[in-house]
Amino acid sequence: KPSTSPSDSPSPSPTPNPTQPSCTSDMDLFDIVFAVDTSCRITEFECETQQKRIAETMTAVRSSFTTAVGTQTCFQQRIAYVEFGAGDNLKVLVPFTSTASTHPD
Repeated sequence: KPSTSPSDSPSPSPTPNPTQPSCTSDMDLFDIVFAVDTSCRITEFECETQQKRIAETMTAVRSSFTTAVGTQTCFQQRIAYVEFGAGDNLKVLVPFTSTASTHPD
């Protein structure tokens, strides 16, 4: 969050942006699955931190470049996000078949 009282003399060498640059358009197609274990009890703060780290990793590997696959327009780097817990609790929240229009973020 931004400071409510910013400095009058900001640092000449601020820390780098934590968001990684995305992949370039010349990268090959590839698939990656984020499998997140939700069976462990973690605090709300730990959960938020975990989700932010996953999001930052996702932005680093998935570019905004798309390619035609059959009749669909898909991201060049396909990503799936799956949560699982104890027992048969499995949720596919973002499938490989997601497209730029169904999951733009």
